[in-house]
Amino acid sequence: MHTSLSDLTTVIESIEFGANLRVFSGFNSFYGALRENHTINQLQQLLADYPAENEQLLLRLKTLLAQNDEPRYAHPHDVPIASYLFVLSNVSHNELAIEAAKKVLATANLIWAKRLAEIVLAEQTVPHES
Repeated sequence: MHTSLSDLTTVIESIEFGANLRVFSGFNSFYGALRENHTINQLQQLLADYPAENEQLLLRLKTLLAQNDEPRYAHPHDVPIASYLFVLSNVSHNELAIEAAKKVLATANLIWAKRLAEIVLAEQTVPHES
């Protein structure tokens, strides 16, 4: 039996998960921690095995983007949003990761997620017309 998307998102959205990743002072360290994180790796494997779940993760990311009761301060879901964008950019079709990155960039007070979104969009190639 595999771990469900709901189980993994519950862990990633927990205070403990966020606290463990917020300790990093630089983006490279944060990014490395995402790459090495067991729960993130489980989520990537789940989405690789069950591609239909990619859309559900994108939906969850969009839901979290809208949940900011104190817009003057750092977005409370920055770490899970960055985590979901990281996973989508690694396992989904490009259009899902691009859509997620654009939504992230349009949302105020994200730190890690915004930096990751910039990278995701910069890595996309524009098709050339012939």
